[in-house]
Amino acid sequence: MVLLPLSLYQKSKFLSLKSKTTQTEQKHKISLHKANYEIQHIKLDNKEFVIASKKTLERIWKESALKKRSFSRYSRLYCRDLKMIKPLDSELRHDFGKRRFLMGWQRIPMQV
Repeated sequence: MVLLPLSLYQKSKFLSLKSKTTQTEQKHKISLHKANYEIQHIKLDNKEFVIASKKTLERIWKESALKKRSFSRYSRLYCRDLKMIKPLDSELRHDFGKRRFLMGWQRIPMQV
């Protein structure tokens, strides 16, 4: 299973991916289907959480730049023996998040 970041405004019904190892290269065509996420409407008293002030926006962009620099460091280190365990001993859920509307506006993740 692979998680892929896709735009909410993805126009194509297909996604093309290329996977590559030292021995092979494969091309994959993946069908995209619109998901029916649960909808959640959120109302807040503090409008600053909905429409950020100039001061808050400046802080957001400054922190985004720091995050970009951190994420720009890349390593090809591959660990074949990485063993992962379930964080909780509970049933796995199949749903993935909710479509959120904040004060009537659909929230779209900010691209940084």
